[in-house]
Parts: sequence; structure tokens; C-alpha cells
Amino acid sequence: MPNLYADIIGKLQGRYGKGEARALARIIVEDILHLPLPRVMAGLVPELGAEEGRIVEGVIRRLLDDEPIQYIVGSTEFCGNTIKVNPSVLIPRPETEQLVDIALSLLPEDNDATVMDACTGSGCIAIALKTARPHWQVNGCDISTKALQTARENAKLNSADITFTQCDITAISGADTTQTILAEAFSLIVSNPPYVLNEEKSSMKPHVLNREPHLALFVPDSDPLVHYRAIARWGKQSLKPSGWIAVEINPILHDKTHQLFDNYGYSRCEVIKDIYGKERFLICRK
Repeated sequence: MPNLYADIIGKLQGRYGKGEARALARIIVEDILHLPLPRVMAGLVPELGAEEGRIVEGVIRRLLDDEPIQYIVGSTEFCGNTIKVNPSVLIPRPETEQLVDIALSLLPEDNDATVMDACTGSGCIAIALKTARPHWQVNGCDISTKALQTARENAKLNSADITFTQCDITAISGADTTQTILAEAFSLIVSNPPYVLNEEKSSMKPHVLNREPHLALFVPDSDPLVHYRAIARWGKQSLKPSGWIAVEINPILHDKTHQLFDNYGYSRCEVIKDIYGKERFLICRK
């Protein structure tokens, strides 16, 4: 039979490039068809049945229409956890796994920490923290009802006891104590909030720009640090003394983001580069 793996690559590489087409072909073979890739590459598997063939062609059509493979599969891996994803939540990125590592490094392992994951989305960060530190009390909040539904499903899937609350963090003021989550004294606030400028749209890949939720991606060009200002304000109110903030940031705004937290009186502010060498994270202490 024709080599299934090579055939999928051939149909996708005009849209995605050969390297990404190979990665997508592997996912189709292993995660959708549940076939052993080495045997498929060697042409040692039986010819696909009619239904399997329709499945493959359907997936290829959706990929050529810029639908992310993670949405097609319905899940992805993040810090060793299976995370359900759909168009209401962002697809977790590899660099965000680094944010989890950074957050874990800020507190002693035996610390009985209370943590808030602001703008939790799929819940991937909160779940990664809880599974790494089961004794931590982990919370998550998001403005999106649909995202929170997904986060709760993911917490259940990964047996992670996490409290999720609907909240618009930009509406929190320093004097507002009306919401239960504000009454907590957090050891750590971690967040990967929206931070992409509208002016960056022209450089984004179609499967991100046209498929992932803009609510979780974009901020107004006129006020790109709106979520970081909210987190800084929230931290002054709700962090324990010497509590930490760890956030993912827009590399092109790293200086301004650093200055914002400086202006709010945080100490030990530090920008950290991601695995690609970009200024992607910021940590600071109350």
C-alpha cells in the first residue's frame, strides 16, 4: 500500500511546511488512528478501511482549513497532564510549561501555599501546580464561563482538587472585597493573561489568529498592560507578605511590564527568557 505517513505529509506540507507536516502526520497516525508510527513508516500496516480513510481525509481537510490539530484531537499534553481543549480556550504552549517551573521554584516544596491562577483558561497551569504540589491550595479564575467549564472538566480528568471562580480581574479595585476569592491570602499569583497587541495580527499564523479565542489573546493597543496592572493591584491587596507574582508577558513589552511592577512597589522584579531566548516571564515579590 502507499506509505500512509508520507502521503499525509505530502498533502499537508504545502500549507504547513515539511517539518510541521511531519509532526501533524505523526499525531494523525498515533493519536487518531492509534497505529504504531515505525510500522506505518515502514509500510507494514494493513491498508486502511473505508471508515479510517474517511477519518484521515476529514482531519486533513480541517487542517488545511487552519483548524489546530489539538482542537481536532480534543486534547493536548501539558506538564504531563492531559488537557482538553476547544475553541473557548487557548492551546497550551511549551513555553508556558516553563512558567509552571518558575512558579514552583519560588516557594519551598513543603510550603503550604495558597495559589491563584488568574486568567486560568483551560486550567492547565493550575492543574500542573496542583499535581506537582498536591498539598497546595490552588484556585483559578477567568472571565469566560465556557473556559471555566473546560477548566473544571480538566481538573476532574486529572484528579486535581481546584476551586475555580468567574472573575474579571480588570474590574478588581484595591478597595473591593466583595468577592470570596479576594478574601484569600495568596502565597503566589500566577498568570498567563491576554497580552498580544492588535498590531501583531499580521505576523500570526492563521490557525492561531482565525481559530483561537481572541478574548484570551488580544489586548487594546491603547492599554496593553491592562491585565498586569490588575494583577499588580490585586497582589498588593491579596498576597501574603513576601508573596510572589509570576506572569507570562509580551516580549516586546518586557521593559514596560517590569516598570509597571516596580511602580507598584514590588521587589526583586526580574524578567526571565523563555526556551526560545525571548523575554517571556516576569517574577516579583511583595
